[in-house]
Amino acid sequence: TRKERTGWKVARALGPVIRRLTTPRIIKLSLRRAIPRGHEYSRYIPWMVGEMRRNDALMVSEAGQALAQFDATPFAKNISVPTSFVLTLQDRLVPPLKQEALALAVGAQIVELDGDHFVPLQAPREFTAATKHAIDLVISQL
Repeated sequence: TRKERTGWKVARALGPVIRRLTTPRIIKLSLRRAIPRGHEYSRYIPWMVGEMRRNDALMVSEAGQALAQFDATPFAKNISVPTSFVLTLQDRLVPPLKQEALALAVGAQIVELDGDHFVPLQAPREFTAATKHAIDLVISQL
């Protein structure tokens, strides 16, 4: 949408500021919000902070902008291999309606998962189960 494209443009313009603000402390606080105390992944937060610091915020922003402009509609219907799709129902980064539109366009079997974009971190067991189910659906069609 126009709103999403504008958001990516603003994010790109703010890239230098974002790079300065993505200190290990800010990243750690963000991860602590996403991964509650006692969660099985909480012990990996220091490692995740290190991995995230290796990313270049400008490059991530440019990748997001390219994704925002990408449209698979012209060729999606031509995909003729078995496909499945894990659709995250509470996603705030990629709206579920857009996920569903892509899944339907490629003829995918949809596996719904009640979670946000970061559900792999927040609910790894549920994400793993949904992904395995999606893989099993494709295998059953081979």
